[in-house]
Amino acid sequence: MSYRNPQQNVDTQSAQGIANLQRTIAGTFGGIVQQELQTQKELGIQQKKLADKRAKELKEYEKLEEQVALGIKNYEIDNPDLKLGDSMAPLVDSYSDIMTRINSGAVTDPKEIAALRSQASDILTMPKRIGNMLESISATDLLMTETESKSGSMGGLDPSQDGNMPEAMRVLMNKAKGDRSTRVEFENGKYKAYIDVTPEGGEKITLTEEQLADYLSGKTQGVQIIPDATEAMENLKNTHIYNTDSKTGKLTPKNSAFGEERTREIKDDKGNVIRIETYKPLKKDYLASAGKAVIESEISAMSKTEKVAFMNNIVAPDTKGFTINDIETKESKEALLKGYTDYWLNNFASDQVISTRNVALPKESKTSAVEKKEAAMAKNYKLAKKAITSSTDDLNFGAKGYDTESQYENISTFAGRPELGIIVERINDEDGKVDRIVVKSLNNPRQEFIIAKGFSDKAVKDILLKASKGSSTAENNDYESLSVEEKYKKLMEQYKKQ
Repeated sequence: MSYRNPQQNVDTQSAQGIANLQRTIAGTFGGIVQQELQTQKELGIQQKKLADKRAKELKEYEKLEEQVALGIKNYEIDNPDLKLGDSMAPLVDSYSDIMTRINSGAVTDPKEIAALRSQASDILTMPKRIGNMLESISATDLLMTETESKSGSMGGLDPSQDGNMPEAMRVLMNKAKGDRSTRVEFENGKYKAYIDVTPEGGEKITLTEEQLADYLSGKTQGVQIIPDATEAMENLKNTHIYNTDSKTGKLTPKNSAFGEERTREIKDDKGNVIRIETYKPLKKDYLASAGKAVIESEISAMSKTEKVAFMNNIVAPDTKGFTINDIETKESKEALLKGYTDYWLNNFASDQVISTRNVALPKESKTSAVEKKEAAMAKNYKLAKKAITSSTDDLNFGAKGYDTESQYENISTFAGRPELGIIVERINDEDGKVDRIVVKSLNNPRQEFIIAKGFSDKAVKDILLKASKGSSTAENNDYESLSVEEKYKKLMEQYKKQ
């Protein structure tokens, strides 16, 4: 095949050829321009969609911010002193900024994106976390209220504890002067909330969310509470000193817990033998040894601070010489074991009394009839006083919300105890309803007291106690000739003077 120049048939010189070439170039360029315009149009649409999407997202973020802010505001209204808004507002405002950074593509590192998402999630949990903190404060408040009344005894506050935690707790619960405020710190990729509490004239303490949560759960105590060993000591008694009937719950003494029968003389204040008792002595050394393992287990369950509180308030309240630094020494451990054991044996156990026999006083010590009567009255009064002062019955007469008829029945039943030595009578109104109660002493028939409507539990018990004593209250020559209403008026006047 002969050689041909590939360019020999291309017309590059003639006018027609030039015109054709220009048309070709123009057509190609025009196509490129049209394609570029279409691309720009599509990009514009995409950018608008992206802008709309981001604007919508921003509104959603702002809604979440508003919800968080509202949640915090609700708590702030009831707790203005905590200054929640001051500490939380900057944090809430940053939520939408964080989410915009993530979704705008400004951040591309996966680790950084994950950290920012965690930070944003933390912000959304703030109202719930604040609610938990306030719930913890409320729980601590209840604990303080319950234990302050038992201060210095088992289950009560330790009044000798170091530091100013009790004072700080009272400020935290808004019951004492001082400053309390919240703050938020960003630490190790997480937001952490704190409450700073400063008692008036005292040093600031800082409470974390974790600490407050532990107070709520009971894992730790906001203030030091003296361990309450009552249940443990009752169990020791019921397992080592007595047998317990599984059906009736009745306790019967264990022979192993008591020694051989003995007798002893019981003397009065003047040294006269008034009673002979036959009894079996408690075998304290044996019981201390038998209960040692259980007692050591109870003690080991106490924290160091609890051991100090128990020692300084229950075992050695007069010295209060134990601290967290020396409570684990050999001497302290031995003292705590002995003190716990002695407290159990002295307060939860006693000798087994088999029988008693009263002894007549010697002739030279013979008392007059009046003295005997006074002695008997004193003895009876002692029993009556114990029964009345130790009672937890609510004997108020007509306090708000109480029915006087049912309360009269309660008072009448209580007053019917033989050791009180009193009787009660009801005075009815025109409708046959109880209007007042007359209390009479069996030791002194001329004595009467009146319980009127509205008398508190304490006032009623005071009247019962006075009647039990059998004093000369309301005695006068004309008393028996008075009418019921005159008696009532006179007795009321005399009672108010006492």
